[in-house]
Amino acid sequence: MSCREELTQPRVVIRDDKASLVFNGVDDYVTTTVTIHETLGSIRTKFLLREHKNYNTIFENAADQDDWELFGRSSGVVNFRTNGNIFISSGVLVLNRWYDCVITWNGTAMKMYMDGLLVATGTSLASDITPTYLILGGDANSSINGNISEAQMWSNKELTASEVSDSYYNNIIPTEGLVLKLPMNEGAGDKANDTSGNGNDGTITGATWSSDTPSKARVAISQPRTVATGRTAIVC
Repeated sequence: MSCREELTQPRVVIRDDKASLVFNGVDDYVTTTVTIHETLGSIRTKFLLREHKNYNTIFENAADQDDWELFGRSSGVVNFRTNGNIFISSGVLVLNRWYDCVITWNGTAMKMYMDGLLVATGTSLASDITPTYLILGGDANSSINGNISEAQMWSNKELTASEVSDSYYNNIIPTEGLVLKLPMNEGAGDKANDTSGNGNDGTITGATWSSDTPSKARVAISQPRTVATGRTAIVC
């Protein structure tokens, strides 16, 4: 089935987001105790950007953000990089619009998905990532100007394209390898609770709670849509 044939069938996005965190674009962040798996893993975040700027950081490696990071550029694209200069990029993203982003890596390749669709691929070396804990929203020097409503991480597990699609359209979250699940539904307080059962709660610094989230409604998707990729815009 072609991209156009698949996505013009009636589909439903199921969302159950109750809150999100607002980051000021300067020094707001959330630290976790989950360790990034060096050679094989996946991470999913839902985010919204309020401006296009360099180092609009969505998540990063606590030891060295240049080693492993998802961040926005002033050009409007979002980059994922490892080892300082190995990049994959989305196309230009729309401000004030929620995106569901999944990054996977397996020691030889990395992939970026947006809203359930593969938008970029690249080469990744097994030694790229210095294992350390995950920070959401940036750090004390550079944070996302926008919102994050959810974060999940899998260790020793590369999500398949069908699992990414199921997580986006049906809110089905694979449990194999799941080491972090932050629904961010608390709406108050300085903790984002990890519901994966691994106790990797997030500690909030500066970021504030908001009711601005991806739509809770079941949104029917039945029209062709344009997906921004790192190379060109593909009509699906």
